[in-house]
Amino acid sequence: MSGVLDFDLKDFSSMEQTIRALGGVPKKCVGPAARKGATQLKRVVKSSGLVPVRTGALRKGIKLRPEKSPRGKCKKVYEVTFLSEMNDVFVKLTKGGVRYYYPASQEYGFKTRNGGRVGVWYFLKKAADGNESVIQQIMLAKLSEELVKAWEKKQEAKT
Repeated sequence: MSGVLDFDLKDFSSMEQTIRALGGVPKKCVGPAARKGATQLKRVVKSSGLVPVRTGALRKGIKLRPEKSPRGKCKKVYEVTFLSEMNDVFVKLTKGGVRYYYPASQEYGFKTRNGGRVGVWYFLKKAADGNESVIQQIMLAKLSEELVKAWEKKQEAKT
């Protein structure tokens, strides 16, 4: 491979050759791509109109949380979740004194005493499913940008 890195996102074989030339995907390339995709998902969820709104706390409490991955793994995962600082708002008690987590009850619904089901919104799932290809493209673009930086740095080190 020459000193110039050039590949088209649609040309995965070219990307694969570049990754091999780098000696694998550098860890520092994966994190920013995963974060960019997760940030886009968070933005979509907040602006989608799918989030149940009574007080606005649910929408305001959405955040990204990085997963702690084992050392040596070239993997980065971000979870779109809720602020633990807002648990005083999110943790509720039923009339019977049973604790429940409000965001989960809105996403997955809950059972009533008579066996009925209430409030299945799937607002996080719908936002993710409806924007999967866009988020993948954003992540690929960021990954390619990071790979270019890594390639240029490797080439500078050779000279």
